[in-house]
Amino acid sequence: MSEIISLMLQTNPSRRPNCDEILKNEILIRNMNLNKEYLENKNKVNQPLQLLGTIKFPRNLNEINKKLPKKKINIQEK
Repeated sequence: MSEIISLMLQTNPSRRPNCDEILKNEILIRNMNLNKEYLENKNKVNQPLQLLGTIKFPRNLNEINKKLPKKKINIQEK
């Protein structure tokens, strides 16, 4: 992908690819196909959201202040 970005950042406009040339770039096509396959396979597998299972809250929400970082007070001088 860095190759495509460097092509698009050419200072000389005649060396810069147009949109059609960028979309025909082999690297971009390969990455688009990989992303398409990933999304298709991801949609086929119905896995529960595992990330939500990692979020833990204390039973008593008043105790949450013990777990959170302390508040920093910035005193501005005039």
